[in-house]
Amino acid sequence: RALAAAGPDAAASADALTGLDADALGVGRFNASQRLLNRAAAATDVAGGRRLGVRLAWVRAELAMMRGDGAGAVEHAERAVAAAADHPSARHRVKSDVVLAAALCSRGDLAHSRAVADAALAAADPLGLVPLRWALASLLAGIGSETYTPTQVTAIRDVSADTVRHRGGVWSDH
Repeated sequence: RALAAAGPDAAASADALTGLDADALGVGRFNASQRLLNRAAAATDVAGGRRLGVRLAWVRAELAMMRGDGAGAVEHAERAVAAAADHPSARHRVKSDVVLAAALCSRGDLAHSRAVADAALAAADPLGLVPLRWALASLLAGIGSETYTPTQVTAIRDVSADTVRHRGGVWSDH
């Protein structure tokens, strides 16, 4: 529906295609995700705009991770971090760090992943970015933290999940 509603607006089309791409990726439809990613990239090229470029880089990194391409994932994630560095949205800056931490982990660079995730978790807390705190704590639960104890990481993850549920969010079973 979002794509149909976008009409000839290139920015709205790029946004909708990036969302559809992420949805396809989330259910393991990698080929469909790649096709949508190509369309989203073309629409982003027409529309321009840093926010669209940041979102596109996130999904490119996520697709690379799902395909086992850790080096490619890091490359795309680093592009997102650079593009988001002076973006007015603090959420975009923190989420770019989340994607980078995951990409570094997928490449096997656990020490760097841990450092990025620890810093992003500290940044996410005062901003109230609960889903990002959950994602970071979930990553750190698997690779360890230099800043937080395992008990703290587990508590952050569990409290974040409970907060999402309390606010009406539903965790998928797949």
